[in-house]
Amino acid sequence: MRNVLTLNAGALKTVSQVAVLEELERQVGKATWEIFDVISGTSAGGINAAMLASGYRASELADLYMDPANRIFRWRWRIWRSLFKRKPFVRTIEKYLPRRRTLDDTKVPVILFAQNIGDGINYAFSSMDARPISIARAILRTTSVPPFLEPEEGVWLDPGMGSLFNPTEATLRFLKGRRVDLQSLRVVNLESPLDPHRSSGDRLQRGGLMVRVNHAVETVFADLSRRAHAGIHYYFPGVDYLSCSFSNNRYFDPFKFKDLAGLYEEARQAAPDQVSNIRRFLEV
Repeated sequence: MRNVLTLNAGALKTVSQVAVLEELERQVGKATWEIFDVISGTSAGGINAAMLASGYRASELADLYMDPANRIFRWRWRIWRSLFKRKPFVRTIEKYLPRRRTLDDTKVPVILFAQNIGDGINYAFSSMDARPISIARAILRTTSVPPFLEPEEGVWLDPGMGSLFNPTEATLRFLKGRRVDLQSLRVVNLESPLDPHRSSGDRLQRGGLMVRVNHAVETVFADLSRRAHAGIHYYFPGVDYLSCSFSNNRYFDPFKFKDLAGLYEEARQAAPDQVSNIRRFLEV
């Protein structure tokens, strides 16, 4: 075990992770699961992690985002339960990863995280566990974000809902618990675009409730992201760690498909610089 990939949350903005990995695969000539020995993620980053570890290439993963048929977020009338319907989301996930496929069926170990409402503890679901669950179920657990989607099985939430959660730190703690030599690892973290300034100004003044909520969330998480990176070096000194951040140059609502193609294209244009840093870091 040598190279580890961790993928942050970010709803549809995680398409930027796909663009970077697509360019990495093109330059190296290998699939992501052939470059990294472990892939982990949370929330929408968990979807990317599960797909890539299952053998899908980043270009195929891009189709999941860009195909109009895969409208993951559809508004529902009974908003007291959740803002979006759950069935379209489940149907899209199971189209790529049927429920019969378990975490044991991945090409390389994958680690997904979810929080249990009952005890407030964040749990890891991985092929390294004694009884791995289905990939689809693990994805549904890590992506449940009230009030947008109902909690999976009534008790599982996106781990970032109840506390500051960093998938890289959680991954390193998980591997340390399994007696992996952390000093031997090279960890690459891909963030999602977080640039609250792009949603401020005139757009914020004219925008509705969702614009204001998104602006507030990005402001908080941009600050938490900076603190999280500092925590990696504090709690895990000596671990080789590279974090790749990405700023989008336009306002983007992470729950709408409207400007998804533009964000994806913007990420593809920035990808060569990111990949250059990753290749130097991994020596590939």
